[in-house]
Amino acid sequence: MARGLNKVTFISNVSSLPEMRSTAEGRPFTSFSLDISRNWTTLAGEYHGETECFDIVVGGDLAGTCKDRLDVGSPVFVGGGVSRCMVGRTALAKNTSAAK
Repeated sequence: MARGLNKVTFISNVSSLPEMRSTAEGRPFTSFSLDISRNWTTLAGEYHGETECFDIVVGGDLAGTCKDRLDVGSPVFVGGGVSRCMVGRTALAKNTSAAK
């Protein structure tokens, strides 16, 4: 079986207030959501659009920075790996780095 690369990059605005929590081991992490929109026009001239919501989890030292500096509407660049999460949202980006 071929090996793949699990890498994703999002550039969008924060759509939920960042929430900081800790794991059972006491490691901090911050979670927030991004809404990613895609718009297009068909050859027939019909306009279409769709929006998907992605839950983002940031750990380590960057968790505090995200909690302190991000707010709803803040532009953000997020890079990391994707892990499928079966709790009602599309995906969860883990091991992320975020820059405002």
